[in-house]
Amino acid sequence: MTRMRYCSTCILPHARPNIRFDTNGLNCNCAAAEKKAAVDWAGREKMFRELVEETRIKGARYDCIIPVSGGKD
Repeated sequence: MTRMRYCSTCILPHARPNIRFDTNGLNCNCAAAEKKAAVDWAGREKMFRELVEETRIKGARYDCIIPVSGGKD
């Protein structure tokens, strides 16, 4: 009989469909939440605002941003 594994944070069982665990015993969703909490959001906002300002300085005809991931989508 297989021993039931649980996430060390939210106690979701490994029997849930499409769930994966990392080496620390966190499921993929809890691990992603930890990474997101560690992001310097104020620094990211500053970088974003600088990028927008650079675009405005160039005299672009349009004042909008279209986000793209550059990934497989």
